Amino acid sequence: MFGGCLMAFDLEPGEYTFEMHYIPSGAHAGIAVSAVSIGIFILTVTVKKRRVRQKPGRGIENSSTKRAAD
Repeated sequence: MFGGCLMAFDLEPGEYTFEMHYIPSGAHAGIAVSAVSIGIFILTVTVKKRRVRQKPGRGIENSSTKRAAD
């Protein structure tokens, strides 16, 4: 480490291949929060769609049927 934030390597002249992997300390928590948020969103959309299907008094088709009956 150089200055607590950079990496440095002393190498002789030549050809090298480096492979480095970095995972920030909060990455796992961020992934978990995102997954839970997506799950809640999908659940909310699904519940709203089911409620609309169960209540026949709402929707475009009901308003047009009501006008035709008048």
